[in-house]
Amino acid sequence: MHKVTGDDVYRGYHIPGGSTVIANSWAILHDPATYPNPDKFSPERFLTDTGELNLDAPEPTAAFGFGRRICPGMYMASDSLWIAAASLLWAFRVEKPEGGEQESPTGNYTFGLVR
Repeated sequence: MHKVTGDDVYRGYHIPGGSTVIANSWAILHDPATYPNPDKFSPERFLTDTGELNLDAPEPTAAFGFGRRICPGMYMASDSLWIAAASLLWAFRVEKPEGGEQESPTGNYTFGLVR
C-alpha cells in the first residue's frame, strides 16, 4: 500500500492527495503481453530456443513491492531460491514413481488473500 502525496491524474482518473493506493501485483504478474499463457506452469518461458537461460526474460520483481519501499532483501531471496532449487536438482532425481498411477497436478487454486 502506498499513500499519494498530492493530487494526481492517472489515465483520466483523479486520485486525491492522501489516498491509499494498492498495486495490483496479480495483474502485473499475469499480464499475457509479458508472460504468455500466464496461468500455465511453464518454466521454459525463461529459456531460449536452444535451452539456455534467457537473460532478457522479464523477472517477476513485482512480487517484491514497488518504489521506495521495495523489499531490500529481494536479491538475497531470489539468489536463495536459485541455490535451493539447484541443490534439490543436484541431490534428487525428480520423476513420477514407477509402476503406479500418479495424477498430474491440476494447478487449481482456492480463492483468498494469500495463497
